Amino acid sequence: MSAIQEFSRYDILFSQFPYRVNSTAEYDSLIRVFQFLYENTNINHLVFLREDTLVQYLKYHKSKQFKLISFTQAIHDLKIFIAYLKNNKRINKELKLDLSLKNYNFWRNL
Repeated sequence: MSAIQEFSRYDILFSQFPYRVNSTAEYDSLIRVFQFLYENTNINHLVFLREDTLVQYLKYHKSKQFKLISFTQAIHDLKIFIAYLKNNKRINKELKLDLSLKNYNFWRNL
């Protein structure tokens, strides 16, 4: 048997997400982001994630007319995910995505 084990993209991506979080709402948010990344991108490792991928998350929900989750929930999901990326020692990635209302150009272009 080979010593190298082949993992699926799903397993690789899922292994980078936490199994335990402080609340069910945080877990649900992270699972929604995971599902989006798995189904709509080709990302394997969260270290290579860019801001435009997170913008795609908002555009995806906009294209679904926010029927799956509300607009505020989509923003909340991204804030939780960005905090997770920043605080995870294995990933330690800080994305500079300004989700504040002061970022008028961002919201106008969305």
